[in-house]
Amino acid sequence: MDFGIQTPEKTGYKFNEVASLTGVKPYVLRFWETEFHQISPLQNEDGVKSYDKSDLLVIKTIKKLLFEDKKSIPEAKQVLDEELEALSSLELDESDTVENKQDLNAQSQDLRDALEEVIDKGTKMASPSRDEGEFVCKAGPLASRFKKEVKVHQHSLADQDVVSLVSAKKKLSKLLGQIQELEQKHGWN
Repeated sequence: MDFGIQTPEKTGYKFNEVASLTGVKPYVLRFWETEFHQISPLQNEDGVKSYDKSDLLVIKTIKKLLFEDKKSIPEAKQVLDEELEALSSLELDESDTVENKQDLNAQSQDLRDALEEVIDKGTKMASPSRDEGEFVCKAGPLASRFKKEVKVHQHSLADQDVVSLVSAKKKLSKLLGQIQELEQKHGWN
């Protein structure tokens, strides 16, 4: 996420620097530290706090959620937890080689294709045609590319299965968005 705030390149930021860079008043920042466990500055033996870039990003995100998106603190906590959980699964090393970037691009495209296929299957499975005891449905863009049909055995989905599928679709969509942000940020297109 880009919040239009340029941060100097360094490893640690002091409390007043963070307040100035993020536009958050010091007393608000102190309160947020008690409310949001995601803000975790290091403290030296003298009690001086040192924030890193991830703390700045979290603070900027909280500010956006509370002030721009008009979320309550519990809602902002939930959104932040979900975003950080998704990001933690994508831990990327900043020193990726060109090969790794190309591999990430390929994986990104595979994820997009898989998501399209899941979405197409989900919408077309609602009214499939019968063919020798099995449901037959086209798998969308992937099937047309490879000119084959995907046979899906008949079964009923429990409510929990539907909830799991919807949750998985939401997570995939979020991951794809984050991958696109990373591609744009690093010029991997």
